[in-house]
Amino acid sequence: MSFKIRTVLTVIFAVLSLLVTLTIGSIFSQKSFVAVETEIGHSLTGTASQASDKLDRFMSARAGELDLLGQMASLEDEFQPDEIQMLLDQLQDSFPHSHGLDSWTPKEKC
Repeated sequence: MSFKIRTVLTVIFAVLSLLVTLTIGSIFSQKSFVAVETEIGHSLTGTASQASDKLDRFMSARAGELDLLGQMASLEDEFQPDEIQMLLDQLQDSFPHSHGLDSWTPKEKC
């Protein structure tokens, strides 16, 4: 079986073209995978940092509220409405987002 040189060169060229295409595709695939992985890592780092910051601020506010409520608990021995009202006002001024404190009036019972 005899092949013409034109057929042999065409097959060799086709095989080399296929190999070059596969090699370049593989290289670009690897580089894009690394780039996407890095971008996702940076995005998650930023999100985790923001969540940590929000949690720190929230916990700090809760600690302040608990300190103030602890002072209120120490007033249980003596019923002094003026001091209790002062502490409630201080709590509402310091932490305006406190739930339920904005609807209390001096005539209502705690």
